[in-house]
Amino acid sequence: MIRALILDDEPLAIRLLQGYAQKVEGLQVVAAGTDPFAMLDLIRQGQADLLFLDIQMPELNGMQLFRIVQDQLAVVLTTAYEEYSLQAFEYHAVDYLLKPVSFERFERAVQRVATRLGQPAALGVSAEGTDPIFVRADYKWVRVPLAELCYLEGSRDYVTLHLTGATLRTQQSLQSFEASLPAARFARIHRSFLVSLDKVDFVEHGRVSVQGAFLPIGDHYRSALLQRFEKR
Repeated sequence: MIRALILDDEPLAIRLLQGYAQKVEGLQVVAAGTDPFAMLDLIRQGQADLLFLDIQMPELNGMQLFRIVQDQLAVVLTTAYEEYSLQAFEYHAVDYLLKPVSFERFERAVQRVATRLGQPAALGVSAEGTDPIFVRADYKWVRVPLAELCYLEGSRDYVTLHLTGATLRTQQSLQSFEASLPAARFARIHRSFLVSLDKVDFVEHGRVSVQGAFLPIGDHYRSALLQRFEKR
C-alpha cells in the first residue's frame, strides 16, 4: 500500500485527485488539504510515501517545500504552468502533472511512483478512467466531462474548449492539455487544434469534420493522424 498526501491550494483540485486515488488499488490517501505546514509534520513523522504537491502555494512555495522533503518521500508535482518542468526534474521529482490532470495521466504517475518504491505489482486500476477534468474559466473551476469535449482551439495564451452545446475559454496552453488528456482518445491535428477522435465525423483533403466544424490538419501531424484512423 502506497500512503499518499495531497497538498493544493484549490479544494476542487484536491477533490479531483482524491477521486482518482480511490480508483487505484494499493493507493491510500492519508491526508489532503491546503496547509503545507500540517503536511510537513506528517512527512517528518513518516506517515506517507508519496506527496502530490501543487507548486503555487500561498504560504510556503511548493518548490521550497519540495527541497525540504525530497529525500524523505516520492514527490509528484502538480501545476497549471509548464515553466517549472525542468526545475522539477532537476530536483528529481518522480513525475510532473500539468493541470487539468486526467485520470490516465494520474494513474501513470502513480505507476512510476510504485516502480520507484519497488512495488509496481501492488497497484491496479479498479475503475475505468472516464472521469471528467476540471478547467479554470471565468474565475471558477468548471467540471468538463470528457465525453462532451469535442475539440480544443489554441490562440496565443488561451484555449477554447468546444463542448457538445457549449464553449469554455481558459488561460492555458494547448500543449498542457495535450500532455494531460488521454492519448488514446485525443490527438493533436494542428498547432492550434486538438480533437477528440470519437467526435470526428470524417477526414478529407487536409481537414477533419468535428460536430459540423471543419478543422485543418497541419503537415507535421498528418501522417500520425492518418495512421491512428487506420488502426481504429
